[in-house]
Amino acid sequence: MAQPQAQLWIPEFDLIDPTWNIIPFKHSRLGLLPTELLELIIKQCARGSLPSLARISPKLRDLVQRHLYHTVELQLIPVEQVPSRNELWRFVRTLRHHPHVESKVKYLHVKILNRTRLVNLPARGFYNGNPLFPLTLKTKLKEPHFFSSMLDSGIKELVSLDIHVVKEHSNQGYEQLAPNCMKTLFKHFDNMTAHQHFAGPQKLSHLTFKGSDFHWILAKSPALKSIELQAASTILPDGSAEVNPSVGQLTLPVRSAILIPQNTVYNHFAPFLAHFPRLHTLTMWVDDNNNERLGLEKQHHVDWFRRGAWTTLIDKLRPLLPTLTTLIISVPDRLDAELINYLPYTLPCHGFRSFTGLKHLAIPYQALFRAPDPQWSHIQIPIDELLPSTLQHLELYTPKVAVLDWLATLPYYREHLPALARIDLFTSQWFGDAYDDFVFKAYPHLCFRILAHAQVAFGVHFGSPGWRDEWDDYDLSTLDLCVEMERVFGPSYRGMSFFFF
Repeated sequence: MAQPQAQLWIPEFDLIDPTWNIIPFKHSRLGLLPTELLELIIKQCARGSLPSLARISPKLRDLVQRHLYHTVELQLIPVEQVPSRNELWRFVRTLRHHPHVESKVKYLHVKILNRTRLVNLPARGFYNGNPLFPLTLKTKLKEPHFFSSMLDSGIKELVSLDIHVVKEHSNQGYEQLAPNCMKTLFKHFDNMTAHQHFAGPQKLSHLTFKGSDFHWILAKSPALKSIELQAASTILPDGSAEVNPSVGQLTLPVRSAILIPQNTVYNHFAPFLAHFPRLHTLTMWVDDNNNERLGLEKQHHVDWFRRGAWTTLIDKLRPLLPTLTTLIISVPDRLDAELINYLPYTLPCHGFRSFTGLKHLAIPYQALFRAPDPQWSHIQIPIDELLPSTLQHLELYTPKVAVLDWLATLPYYREHLPALARIDLFTSQWFGDAYDDFVFKAYPHLCFRILAHAQVAFGVHFGSPGWRDEWDDYDLSTLDLCVEMERVFGPSYRGMSFFFF
């Protein structure tokens, strides 16, 4: 996902004060214009001029605040480039001084640094207003703690939240995730009892999270519709029987350890999914490449010595069997050997018929078939034993040409798959067969004509590094001509010479 463009702290946040005297502007009629027109004017004004515009009338002040606070992005520039910035504390301080603007914040994108900040706090309560003592005190606060406090008690109208929890300093030259980020965010965090003390924003509908671990308390908001994890976070046990029926979409990367039957890293994955009884879309991808770079704990992964099984993953998805309509277990967009080198060492599953409502299935070819299988063995695995009858769209990543023979048997099982309308194959230069093996060398395979006759749209797509120059040498029109000549003259035409005048 593309990162939003980072911006410096907006000092205008601190300048919109409801106590400002608007008497000098009482004769201005600008505030009498329709709200829609005023909103257009505010959008065209430079941010630096908005505080002056807000002084004209209470109506304009409210519109300016709504515009400034609607989307807030904090500390997105890497800390190595701007080490002394303290945007998050200034934002928290602004909300505390002007609590009426909390309701204006709808979208918050923040990078939280695992660091302690020296901040100024009011001295009242310590000195009882004694003029001999300072009005403020300097004290040290942990940045993640005052953010989590604000999240629990403030910004009640928040709709979308994007959080990154990173280290303040990294010896690797790039940002890394803070270890034990839930304990970093919440003081005295206990993963088995935290759900009893944290309610979270009640109107939050979308959560994006990038951290070393993840806990159920961040997914409790009753209005939450979708969750996106941007790192292979460790799913912590939570000891809670609560559910959130509003969550319908979950996106997350996982490590190949989830395929290893003896591995205990993902033991709490199935109980976590059980919190979402109406989850209909699950998007996953297996990626072992960037975990150590991000600073995540090193774990075993699928390789020659530790084999994986797709059945192990499917078993962890059992809480979603009756509700899931879209299951995507994709490979990374950048198809190279380092990102998907676990595929040759996995055993296929027994199919997806247990997902009774599944309509869209996207999986690696190796999840259905063993890579070393000869071409004829696919005929022995009937389609109706692998795919659910509700399926409408099938996508296979890193396939082998042998799958065309399997797809050619579709007419025999059409009654079992009446809704199937589209099949897409996504090739890779590293695993499976190449794009030209499907589109040129295997052409014209009987499967192409059979699927067209069955009114099933069929596509073959190439991945990284993209189109190759040598593919320009293939002329499918010539192949079509050869097929036509074989139909007219029979196989004996081959080797004969034809002269066209």
